[in-house]
Amino acid sequence: MSHLDDLQAMQELMRMSWNPDSGIRDDAIKGMGASGHSRFIELLILRGEDEQHTEVRRSILHSLEQLTFPGKRPPGLLDEFAYDAKISLWRDDWERQHLRVLPSTVFSSNPQPYRLFDRDEKFPKMEN
Repeated sequence: MSHLDDLQAMQELMRMSWNPDSGIRDDAIKGMGASGHSRFIELLILRGEDEQHTEVRRSILHSLEQLTFPGKRPPGLLDEFAYDAKISLWRDDWERQHLRVLPSTVFSSNPQPYRLFDRDEKFPKMEN
């Protein structure tokens, strides 16, 4: 479906990834990985934090790997065996690369968003 670079198809895969039926979620997540669209990475990380079904969890990790070149995957990923630790590495790496915190999920704490600077901060004047 999403091989056609069709925005509606991509949105449908995203919608299906939240379906109560684990089989439908799994198919949608596999479709995201097969699509080659890196824009799914953020959603896969967020879905990975809440997913409880073992097969869907495997598909999330596999799809993340499909959408990322080996040299661009989170450092230490091969050293981890626990699912939650792997998803945490993906999240940390994504946040580091994009300089912002991903939105919290229902099960995670409420982190403060990453700020590049404080709006009220006084910057020294540059001298020529």
